[in-house]
Amino acid sequence: MLTWQKIRTFLLDCLYPPSCLSCQRLENFLCHDCQHGIEFIWQNPSQSSLANSLGPLYFDQVCILAQLQKPLSLLIYQLKYAGAKNVAPYLAELLWQHLKFPPADYLTAIPLHPEKLRERGYNQAAAIAQHLAELSQIPYLDCLERRRYLTAQAQVSHQKKRIERMQGVFLLQPDVKTQLTNKKILLLDDVFTTGATVNMASQALRLAGPQQISILAVASKK
Repeated sequence: MLTWQKIRTFLLDCLYPPSCLSCQRLENFLCHDCQHGIEFIWQNPSQSSLANSLGPLYFDQVCILAQLQKPLSLLIYQLKYAGAKNVAPYLAELLWQHLKFPPADYLTAIPLHPEKLRERGYNQAAAIAQHLAELSQIPYLDCLERRRYLTAQAQVSHQKKRIERMQGVFLLQPDVKTQLTNKKILLLDDVFTTGATVNMASQALRLAGPQQISILAVASKK
């Protein structure tokens, strides 16, 4: 049965056919050739190298899909800044198809501050994680709150400043604490820059006593 949403989508596709964000061929998101241009990461950063820059680590491993370069960066930009929430399922598919990540009991995401959430209309990391949860059959669970509104980490160049400004930003939601005890958690963020954000989020998650915390990221700036 055709719904109004399906009819609307069909009419919009007729008027504005979906095109590759990189080369504008008539193919949704990325064409086959442009998708082959994604620079996948086959070796993730070691815990020792991350500890050298971050200090104590509260997560156990990091799994990153690819470098933050075109054409992947075009997709992430559209999702974060152009209101293209429909990019999230495509990025989740890329994670599912190309990234081997550890088994987990729950999948969660870096939260946005409520003010930023109102501005954007959705949490891009949560949107990706929720679709990945459907693909992987790992339950999605909102675990964290963001207590302070900060400008983007990418705008802060000094590593020490990045770490200091993230202190106390995240708060564990009390109603999930018992659910996470002795569980394995996948924490997803869209972009991994230095690791300061996911490390402080992991510190908050550690209050629940999980067995393991693994970080998933779509792209890395390093």
